[in-house]
Amino acid sequence: MKRSLLIATAMAVLLLQGCATSRSTVNIPAPDPATVTATATHAIPGPSLYIRNVTDQRHFEEAPRSADIPSLGFEGATAATAERKARAIGRKRNGFGKALGDVQLPEGTTVTDLIRAYASEGFEDAGWHVVAQPADDVTTVDIAVTRFWSWFQPGFWAIALNTDIETEFAFSDKHEVSPIHVHVKDHMQVAVDSDWVANNQLTLERYREAVAQQAVP
Repeated sequence: MKRSLLIATAMAVLLLQGCATSRSTVNIPAPDPATVTATATHAIPGPSLYIRNVTDQRHFEEAPRSADIPSLGFEGATAATAERKARAIGRKRNGFGKALGDVQLPEGTTVTDLIRAYASEGFEDAGWHVVAQPADDVTTVDIAVTRFWSWFQPGFWAIALNTDIETEFAFSDKHEVSPIHVHVKDHMQVAVDSDWVANNQLTLERYREAVAQQAVP
């Protein structure tokens, strides 16, 4: 009897975690530009770099075969506006893995905004001098966001909250950087809005570190 009660309690918690049927809006802080000079490993500014286009190339599906594929609740991905998709970062699920509510960024903030901010700081840490305007003698880079999604895997006693980020780079000159992919997985009992924020921010910090390591001029 006691074991049955524990099982029922655990399942109830998982089913109700994080108000799974709702659409949550979470604010993921962008890095403070003032920290760039404090954390950069190069005392002398390197070549100038202009981040031109950051494009969202994620593909949303109506009924994805796995939780790591972007999808939207309520009106669904097909009916969702481009603005809604640009702000979407995750999908909530109940204790059985059924997709329910969404997790999105606030109005006026998009996935590409976050990638631009964290990539910019990563490039600075790598030794570039990121500039606000293009010029003939300035290297230009375009960034394509191919993955940026959060999801959780249900479990009996705990869940795993995951975030995937992947981008591709196209430089205007001979510089090359392979696609950068980072993944963070956290185990917890329930997933509330603050957990989505923390998991995404940690993944973005890992992304920044990867850019700093792999994008040295």
